[in-house]
Amino acid sequence: MATSPDKIIGSVMKKAQARWPDPGAARQVVQWLNARNDELRILCDTSNAMGHYATTINIMRRMIDMGFRGTIRIFIYMSDFSSQDKLEMLIPGFVRGKDTNLPKDQIFSGVKLTFSWADGKPVKTPATLLICGGSEVTKEPMIKERARICNVKYYLQLQPYAWEKGNNFLWQTGSQTLTSLDGQASIGGAAFNAHGFYQVDPAYGEAIWNLYGSLERFKEVVAKAKIVQQMENRLFFSPVYGVDTRASLSDSLFNLCAAMVTFQDTLAEHQSARPMLLVAFYDLTETWDPLRALLDGSSARLPENLSRYLEQKPISDRVLFFREDSTKLAAALNSLKPNQLMILPMKGTPSDIFNWFYYRAFVPGTFEGRGTLNPALNQGHPYFCIDTRTAYPNSAGFGTLTSDIGDRVVADGVYQLVTAVRGYGRLQPEAFPFMRLAGAMFNLTYPKQSPFLPYFQALRKLFHNQQTDKLSLALRFLAETCKIPLIPPEQVAGGEGGEA
Repeated sequence: MATSPDKIIGSVMKKAQARWPDPGAARQVVQWLNARNDELRILCDTSNAMGHYATTINIMRRMIDMGFRGTIRIFIYMSDFSSQDKLEMLIPGFVRGKDTNLPKDQIFSGVKLTFSWADGKPVKTPATLLICGGSEVTKEPMIKERARICNVKYYLQLQPYAWEKGNNFLWQTGSQTLTSLDGQASIGGAAFNAHGFYQVDPAYGEAIWNLYGSLERFKEVVAKAKIVQQMENRLFFSPVYGVDTRASLSDSLFNLCAAMVTFQDTLAEHQSARPMLLVAFYDLTETWDPLRALLDGSSARLPENLSRYLEQKPISDRVLFFREDSTKLAAALNSLKPNQLMILPMKGTPSDIFNWFYYRAFVPGTFEGRGTLNPALNQGHPYFCIDTRTAYPNSAGFGTLTSDIGDRVVADGVYQLVTAVRGYGRLQPEAFPFMRLAGAMFNLTYPKQSPFLPYFQALRKLFHNQQTDKLSLALRFLAETCKIPLIPPEQVAGGEGGEA
């Protein structure tokens, strides 16, 4: 009989206790910065998507949660024209600079934020620590130049969970080489890169949601999110983002819609039926028509066997598109029948609300990259991650969590979700990708004794744990390596612990 994931996690954590640092060390480093009246510096590296920014701003918010009370200077790039758009998504109440100017000083969570260009003139006033959360830049000359412009003594670069395009390192002014954190015995050895960042569980916060909603660009999505939040007890919803990276958006949404209504029928055999909501973080203007043609069987791209199946067992009338403004949403959701599914477009949803949808989803949410994977690993709920390389940890430095559950989720869920409709050709209905995906949805969510659920709950014990958090480990290593005098633990309020 296989050992349960919960017992394996417990064993892994027990064996590793000796190499994990004092859980209060990270907070002691923060208090040391406070005692010096030092400015914390944060660098947001350029990226096409949100990943680097999301990781870096999460680190900043963690430092504030651990008690940092000084000024935080955020470095952004003049060449990254979307930098302030990203900060608006990640910092509630963020006030952008006019045109291409730097943002003005502002207060967030009681802490002053100030801003500088990372590709501008060096900052005159020196500071002790800069943290960059996610970057492909790893060459020493470029790191030294960044440290010179940011005028810092210690430059700490931390990558997202299991990142493969860069490494984790510490650079100190005057050093000839970067000090790699990957493989350091005192912070987990080879497992260090497989640690993630602790994140607080997403929750509905009216004040924070209203701050986002005060911006014109977020007004509609915040209004829609509030309505879904108020009605979540009568709906089963699932968020989706990133599926267009492996297949066309219309094909992936067809697979999801067909799977969800099939799952809906199976679930109704075991409990009271509810309407379902597919929350799509996309602009679907160009997708509605091709998706409707797939659902009603009229698309010329459908293989004959799939077209014939949809004619015999139509699902088109069960899938509704919401194309109105937020004032019509409550009525539309109230009119849904228990066997119907509605698609709700939510492109441009701020990070706190985006994460809330994944945390509260009953049907496993779907996403593509590492920016969303970190909160997913924290949450302890099933998920479908399109980037499958390390999305379902088995032995990423922690020991084997399970024998095959991650592989089964990928085979029966993720791969089926991103199958193009032409891949249905010659398959029998029971082997259709959406049928297998519906089966994965059921196995992941019902019944409670499902073998899948303990796996994701066990992941939470590793990742939603301040003691094993990558930032906490790195700050401890910084203190040890650079001989930072730590304040005695008894003088530090609210030391780090396990799961919050």
